[in-house]
Amino acid sequence: MTSPAEFNGWLGRDKNAAQGKMTWSSFKPKPFADIDIDIKISHCGICGSDIHTLRGGWGNTHYPTCVGHEIVGNVVRVGEKVKNLSLGDRVGVGAQAFSCLKDDCEECSAGLEQHCTRMVGTYNSKYPDGSWSMGGYADYVRVPAHFAIKIPAGLKSEDAAPMMCGGITVYSPLKNNGAGPGKRVGIVGLGGLGHFGVLFAKALGCEKVVAISRKRNKVEDAKAMGATDYIATSEDEKWARNHSRSLDLIISTVSSPDMPLESYLRLLRTGGSFIQVGAPEDKLPQIAAFGLIGKGCKIGGSQIGSPKEIEEMLKFAAKKGVKPWVQKRNMKDANKSVVDMENGHARYRYVLVTLRLIFVPTTVPQCAQPDPDNPGKTEQAEATFPHLTSFQNPYTSPMPWFPRKQHDPLIAGMRLTRDRASFLLALCRDLAKSLHKQSAYIQAFETQQKGPSTISTLKAIQERHSRITSQLASMILHVTTSTQPWLQELSDAQAAMQRKVIVCNDESSYNQMGRDKAARKYWPLMQETYAALSNLVRSLEQELGDAVVNDAVWTEEVRKKLVRNSSVGSIKARTPKASFEGKSVRFKGTVEGTLFRRDDAPSFEKERVGKARERTLRKSERFEVKLADDRKFTSNKVHSQVLERRRSKEVAMGRMGRGEESGEREGQPCEDEIVEARWWVPL
Repeated sequence: MTSPAEFNGWLGRDKNAAQGKMTWSSFKPKPFADIDIDIKISHCGICGSDIHTLRGGWGNTHYPTCVGHEIVGNVVRVGEKVKNLSLGDRVGVGAQAFSCLKDDCEECSAGLEQHCTRMVGTYNSKYPDGSWSMGGYADYVRVPAHFAIKIPAGLKSEDAAPMMCGGITVYSPLKNNGAGPGKRVGIVGLGGLGHFGVLFAKALGCEKVVAISRKRNKVEDAKAMGATDYIATSEDEKWARNHSRSLDLIISTVSSPDMPLESYLRLLRTGGSFIQVGAPEDKLPQIAAFGLIGKGCKIGGSQIGSPKEIEEMLKFAAKKGVKPWVQKRNMKDANKSVVDMENGHARYRYVLVTLRLIFVPTTVPQCAQPDPDNPGKTEQAEATFPHLTSFQNPYTSPMPWFPRKQHDPLIAGMRLTRDRASFLLALCRDLAKSLHKQSAYIQAFETQQKGPSTISTLKAIQERHSRITSQLASMILHVTTSTQPWLQELSDAQAAMQRKVIVCNDESSYNQMGRDKAARKYWPLMQETYAALSNLVRSLEQELGDAVVNDAVWTEEVRKKLVRNSSVGSIKARTPKASFEGKSVRFKGTVEGTLFRRDDAPSFEKERVGKARERTLRKSERFEVKLADDRKFTSNKVHSQVLERRRSKEVAMGRMGRGEESGEREGQPCEDEIVEARWWVPL
């Protein structure tokens, strides 16, 4: 599970970027440090700060820049010194990416990292090493782990993303200024920040929540969010007088330099507080001193929140069911979304989504380690990924412990015992049962009408798919340490399934398909891959079953070893006694062998040099193995089996027709075909 050397994202190259002229380009992230993590981004909210930065409204912007600091995704790389996060964790990143975190720092030592003088923003800020931070309109982001917060299981990613900046910006001043039961709170502005203010004030139990906006066109929305009263400053006459001394706390989320600040202060009760969180590009309006002196009012500000406060807010939102009003947009539509945000079309927060997953895994095996002395016991650490939202994740990527191409034998002389074979047989049978159940689920899903029953069936399909993937990965691991000839075929089936998942998720996302429609289209396609895997597993199950009950297979006289002959770059299978003539067959990548059925007692004579051997020696990465002739298989039949298996793999990978284009002829493999064997060798 890794991240690329370069990330890709929407880059603003000048002030025109705020007009929808960002470009999708690659960029180099900050150098990876021991305290850092890499996150594969699934969701990123669009914040007003993004637009201010793109157009340089708050000062000089360092171009090119990638904005976005309402990020949610999954951890794909972890630094050595990171203790609080693990691979696969679903985390969020807000507007801050760094602070000094030193004991002698007054702010950091007090848990106020957001006020540290060495604070680095998630984008358009310079790290101490001189590199520039890049934000979340991208596929990956790299940040110190201290500023990445785990997302509670009860909170959706699209809801958590805008909370990382918009939510905490109002939650922190509400909590720190005593908002709660018995308090009367006013929220100025009903945009992205303001709607969070109403939601959190209501969830905190405030006695009165007043939404304050210029016009009355948002009254119904405000009431639906939990506001008890509504003030329209440009339409209500004498609103400041009519509501004078009615509020204990006002949170101002607007970024307008000409807001009626003195009128807002009139709404405060004696000793009340006015907290500004919106950041205008110009100065705030002037006020008369007596507006503060007369009632002992306080004016203050608040800047986002500390990591501890963000974690508290997320847990609070999950517990209270705080549901922000978000509109999901595809990451590829970031330019249009920024323009729509600037024009005030958002109701009330846009969230960029990189991908909509149809195949949602629940558990994935991570480096299961078999015990050679006790094959029935496997120590397997499982990681949970209930919210994976990217097709480049540890579930759909090749397993790190199984390289797709092997030039050297994976094992050398490890003995395959009957206990190991019995354990492999049990794995085969479990996987076969799962595949059979999955086929039944998919057939039921295709015939059902849309409704609650389809939801439960789809959930069962997704969970079964996760189980199949876990079982297949476990089988590959045990095959890797036990019986070589089946390794390549099982890994091909695994790779085919992974590629099919990637393609289906990718297509469903970029075609803007609903989940039910996409599931009805793509799960039947996955059924083709399941069928191919099922046939493969049944064949392996049959051969293992035959071997387990055959005592002759496990006698010392017929045990074999594969020994590499480095002088000719080939592998030769040898036994003490020679009685049957063998065939020379080419293999690629891994060590292969033969299954000796029933009471056969075969061995090999000296190799004969023929055309097959000559072709093998021309390929430095190919090996030669002598296969015993069990008098049942002719050359044509072997070729037919190879063609049949290859076609089934191509169907699973969605590559039908490739054989005809390459000049393939029935009954004979094409020139570059690697003849594979299904035979199995006890070592």
